[in-house]
Amino acid sequence: MSLVKIKPHPGPQTQFFETDADIIVFGGAAGPGKSWCLLIEPLRYIHNGGYNAVLLRRDKEQIRQSGGLWDESQNWYPSLGAKGREQQLDWRFPSGASVTFDAILHEQDKLKYQGAQICYIGWDELTHFTESQFWYLQSRNRSMCGVRPYMRATLNPDPDSWVYRNLIGPWVNPNYLQDDEEFTAAPGEVLWFRRQDDERLWYSREQIPGGMTLAYIPALHDANPTLLEKDPGYLDRLANLPEIDRRRLLEGDWSAVGAGGLIDPTKWTWVDELPEPCYLWCRGWDTGLTEGGDESAGILGGRGATSDKIYVLVDEIWCDAVATSVLKQAIRTCAENDRGETCLVAVERSTASLSLIDDLAQDPFFTHPRSLVQVPTRGRDKWQRATGWVARAEEGRVVFVGNPNSAKARALMGECRRFTIDKRAPGYSTQKDNRIDGMSVMFEALRDYRDTSHRAPTYPVVPGSDQYYARLAGIEEEDDD
Repeated sequence: MSLVKIKPHPGPQTQFFETDADIIVFGGAAGPGKSWCLLIEPLRYIHNGGYNAVLLRRDKEQIRQSGGLWDESQNWYPSLGAKGREQQLDWRFPSGASVTFDAILHEQDKLKYQGAQICYIGWDELTHFTESQFWYLQSRNRSMCGVRPYMRATLNPDPDSWVYRNLIGPWVNPNYLQDDEEFTAAPGEVLWFRRQDDERLWYSREQIPGGMTLAYIPALHDANPTLLEKDPGYLDRLANLPEIDRRRLLEGDWSAVGAGGLIDPTKWTWVDELPEPCYLWCRGWDTGLTEGGDESAGILGGRGATSDKIYVLVDEIWCDAVATSVLKQAIRTCAENDRGETCLVAVERSTASLSLIDDLAQDPFFTHPRSLVQVPTRGRDKWQRATGWVARAEEGRVVFVGNPNSAKARALMGECRRFTIDKRAPGYSTQKDNRIDGMSVMFEALRDYRDTSHRAPTYPVVPGSDQYYARLAGIEEEDDD
């Protein structure tokens, strides 16, 4: 076998291969050679017969398409003695080392790797995957071949993604806060991290016992001179994209957010804690039970006992892409924890959720005072259903409780900021609106659950009292005299 020389370009590509970290996220603009780096990375260990790698895309067709991972791997792997199997999408080198390409389309597809042992996991376009898919596969990232297990990922900017909020915030968000103080990292800087809670990582420049290391390496098109030599018109095509796509793909701009214009979170009212007791609580659920495995969202809100305002507990937002059985358990778990027993469980009634609603309705757990409420769409689109709470939020009658800089708050505001009904707008086909729908379900359930003649009392109502349940049922108690 003749000598094959493979060398990255100086700059971000070289930095990608030389940085020592458990997880490296690489990318930004289009064209710096992100996928090439993922493909070349495992070649340094192909003489180790126990080494294996799995490179992932969300959709298998993306792997097979022209210029995709499989297509590009044929330019390099055969010259190193590898034998490929196109049907299985894998390569095996003379030593026994292997590289496999695979897809994780649906949320539950991650479970096919249960029990697996993978030394190197590469994620092509990480923002296309869900957060739970990423961290579940990280639990399969282990090795007995002598090579320390590691993960590498590529992406383009998406400021509304979980990657921006919960993974690489210190590198890409100039206003990132940690412990209420600004905390930012230099491009390519390696930080230690550990999980602080279910949503957020805690970062440090000092070694953390039991922690892991992470780096984000930004790159623009000039990181890959080979592309520009072979296709000098590429930059012109990027420059003529619509503004948001141009800023992201040409300039690698993480602050480029589509201006939906319908929902303006800057007009919202925020408080640190509940300013008054609430006599009625409700968690509104939007179910993402579709073939594509969209996220489901549960939004918890309460109706003030004196002001009749609706308070949204942002820190208790639940959002994930899960199968029906898991979602059903999540709804029950949230109901058990949501402000005691006195909380409505509201589910948007749609074709996709009918089976789930029927199952919940047969569960004795969801009976008074944990009333199950079905909120019909009545032929209204998402914006028509959202206008009620959006208008009241701008008036200060829907109030958000929590830290507006928290990960869950940023996720909610980002989703709202980008929301559009213009099918021609950039990102319309891929926009997320599950939290918005959950807000609409919660709001309508709280607004319509009781007759308008039964206004909120001007005095506190003790949860659990006969008077409390009478008001839940819409019954006015008569005076004893």
